[in-house]
Amino acid sequence: MSAGRVRKAYQFIEAHRRDYPVQTLCQVLEVAPSGYYAWLHKLYLAVVMDLYSRRIVGWATRATIHRELVLDAVLMAVCRRRFCKSHHLEPSMSRRGNCWDNAVAESFFGSLKKEQIKKHMYKDRESGKKDIADYIKAFYN
Repeated sequence: MSAGRVRKAYQFIEAHRRDYPVQTLCQVLEVAPSGYYAWLHKLYLAVVMDLYSRRIVGWATRATIHRELVLDAVLMAVCRRRFCKSHHLEPSMSRRGNCWDNAVAESFFGSLKKEQIKKHMYKDRESGKKDIADYIKAFYN
């Protein structure tokens, strides 16, 4: 079964779970209930990092990977850059084609998973989003 079909099945279940039992919907759509619940609580992370200081300058979370996820993170970074400019602060950014860009992001995601996410079972997306934002603001940066 393709990932796109599974995602559509999960979205259908989410839209109709108040009308029918999740177990029944999963059985009819031939997906595992455990997969549905894992999808339901999964958060995708997009970050924009300052590669000189390794600080995170923009981030966003959503339940699905869509372009809006990245756009939200970029918008936060742009707003922060505008703030810096209006207060005569000099933000830094990596040059085009810098091979270290990916290494910094991979390092951040590794730390986030190891130090924060794997230690928690979030009851809902909101508590996960809040915890990750707190981690970025208070600990990582």
